Amino acid sequence: MTLPSASSGDGASIDDILDANAEGLLYFERFLPLASRVPGVDVPRYQDVCARYDEQRGLNLGALGADADAVGTVSAVLTDQLEEQVQLRRVLQLRWHGDAGEAVRTYLSAEQEKASQFLASIEDSHQTMCAAVDVLRDAVTP
Repeated sequence: MTLPSASSGDGASIDDILDANAEGLLYFERFLPLASRVPGVDVPRYQDVCARYDEQRGLNLGALGADADAVGTVSAVLTDQLEEQVQLRRVLQLRWHGDAGEAVRTYLSAEQEKASQFLASIEDSHQTMCAAVDVLRDAVTP
């Protein structure tokens, strides 16, 4: 399985992206006062729009991407380990017979099922983290 890399991209920080695109705020500076003259229309103040824009400063997509990549690496290692454990359980099945062998196989099967469910949650976390980086980047780029 090929895992996506969350840290890929142009490497610009959120602050760099916001700074580079701040001229877009000029639209609101020009048109909010006009929109506020329309009766019955509630428009935000320009200062409030700028404050909301600046709330996004300090987000660190690089750190979030690196964390997502680390979770992806852990997921890949766990996948390999689980596959190895399943193979070893199959070998055990061929060599250990009787009640004790059956008890161990039952126990190992249950443990491997739990591990598989845990691995699925790790993989889901990785996918979510990767998507979060993309969504955050898209939210601050034009």
